[in-house]
Amino acid sequence: MRPERQPVKLEWMDLDSLTKYAAISRRTLGDWILDPVDPLPASRVGKKILVRRQAFDDYMEHHTLKPGIVDEILEDLT
Repeated sequence: MRPERQPVKLEWMDLDSLTKYAAISRRTLGDWILDPVDPLPASRVGKKILVRRQAFDDYMEHHTLKPGIVDEILEDLT
């Protein structure tokens, strides 16, 4: 019996891989990478844009909504 293969956790991800990993659009990633105030760290290799998975995870943690802010946002929408 062969052991099951574990999925490889890529250190660097291209935008297609990152959209699947994060369940967000490629356009959103592009906006975050090009944000003039707080850009998502990315590197260009030839025509490919790569993002370090840990840098993305850190970016998401840094942008986590504070408790109560979701309620405020929802109130503004209704």
